[in-house]
Amino acid sequence: MSSGKKSLGNRLIQVLSWLITIIFYRLEIIGEGIPAGPVLLVMNHPNALLDPAVLWAGTRRPIRFLAKSTLFTRSPLGLLVRYSGAIPVYRHRDEGVDVSKNIATFAAVHQALARGETVGIFPEGISHSRGHLEPLRTGAARMALEALQEGIPLRLVPVGINYERKTIFRSRVTLLFGAPFSGADLLEIFRADPAQAVRLLTERITDRLRSLIVEVDPNFDAALVERVDQLYVAARDLTDTSRDRIERKKTIARGLERLRTHNPVLYELLWLKMRIYDRRLKRFGLNDRILENPVPVSVILGFILREAGYGLFLWPLCLGGFLIWAVPYYATDLCIRIIKPSPEMTATVKALAGGVFHLFWFGLLVSWAAALGGWRGAALSFIMAPLIGVLALFAMERETETAYTLKTFWAARLARRETLVRFLKVRNELAELLEEAHRWLQVAASSN
Repeated sequence: MSSGKKSLGNRLIQVLSWLITIIFYRLEIIGEGIPAGPVLLVMNHPNALLDPAVLWAGTRRPIRFLAKSTLFTRSPLGLLVRYSGAIPVYRHRDEGVDVSKNIATFAAVHQALARGETVGIFPEGISHSRGHLEPLRTGAARMALEALQEGIPLRLVPVGINYERKTIFRSRVTLLFGAPFSGADLLEIFRADPAQAVRLLTERITDRLRSLIVEVDPNFDAALVERVDQLYVAARDLTDTSRDRIERKKTIARGLERLRTHNPVLYELLWLKMRIYDRRLKRFGLNDRILENPVPVSVILGFILREAGYGLFLWPLCLGGFLIWAVPYYATDLCIRIIKPSPEMTATVKALAGGVFHLFWFGLLVSWAAALGGWRGAALSFIMAPLIGVLALFAMERETETAYTLKTFWAARLARRETLVRFLKVRNELAELLEEAHRWLQVAASSN
C-alpha cells in the first residue's frame, strides 16, 4: 500500500472515528493535547476498539496505533485496521503468532517516529473492565528508549481515558492529557543496563498514567463514586469543572476502596444512608441542587414559556428523527441483548452493530425515496435523513433535560418546607459522614 493511500485511509478513519465518538459519547478534553514532533502516546485501555476512536476524535493529528496482529487477519475489521495505518504487535498469548516478527514492529515504530509521526500504544497490553490500571508491559518503554538512543527527539504523552458509563449511549468520556515527558535522562543507564532503564521508564509511565485516570472497582464502588461526587458538590457548593470532577473522583475512589477494605462498618453506613436518601429524593421528584433554593413561580412560568417556544420547533424534529431512525436503533439494542458481549466489548459491538444497521436502513430509505420520487427524492433523502437524525438526537437530549428540570422545579414548589429542610439535614449529615470518612483515612494513612 502506498503512503498516499495510507494517509488517505488514516484520514478517513479519523473522520469515521470522530462521527462515532460524537454520536455515541459526550466528549470532554482536558490538557494541552499532543505537541509537535515525534510523540509516543501511552494510554489506559478500558474500551476495546472504541479507545482509538475516542483518541482520534479528541486529537488533531493522525495517530498510528499499535494493534494486536490478529486484528489484521482474523477479524472482520481487518481492512479497516490496515487502512488506519496501525502497526501490528505479535503477542505470545495469541495462538499461532510468530513473536519474532516484533522486530519489524519496533522498526516500524522507529521509522514512524523518525518521520515526526504520533504513535499510540496501550501498554497494559489488553482491554479490560476491571477498573484499575493493569501492570504495564515493557514494550512502550523499550520503544521509547531505543528511539531516543537513535537520536529521535521523542516525547512521551500520557493520556487518561475516563468513561463514566462506557456502554451507555450518550454518556460522558473525558480525555485527560498529561504533560509531555522524556526518558532521555535514562539513556546512560540504558546503555549499561537496558533492563533496569526499561523498568524505571515503565514505572514512570505507570505513575503518570495513574495520575490521569479514576481507578474504581466497577462491581463495588463505581456507582457510589459518581453519587458521592454529585452529593458533595451540591452540599458544599463546589465548582464542577471537568478537571475538578476528575480529581475529586480519583480522591473519592481511592478513599472508598480503602474504606471498604479497612473500615467496612463505616463504608456500609455511608452506602446505606446514600441509598435511603436517594430513594426518598426520587419519591418526591427532587434533586440535590434544588433543596436550598426552590425556584419562584415567576421563574418557572418564564421557563415554561421560553421552552414552549423552543418546543414548537424541537418536538416535531424529535418525532421526525424517531420515526425515521427508530428501527435501526432498536435493532441495535436487540442485537446486544442476543449477543451479550463482554463488558469491555459491549460499547464496541454496540457502535459497530449500530453503524451497520443504520447504514443498511439508510440505504433502504434512499432506495425507497428513489422509487417514489426518482433521483430528486433520493438526493433529498440522502441529505435530510442523516441531518434530521443528528439534529433530533441533540434535540431529544435537550428536551429530556428540560422535562426533568421542570419536574424538579414543580416538585420543589409543591413539597412542604419541612420536607425540604429534612432533606437538607440528611444531605448535610451525609456530607459530614463523608468528611468523617476522609479524616479516618488520613489518620489511618499517617499511622501506617
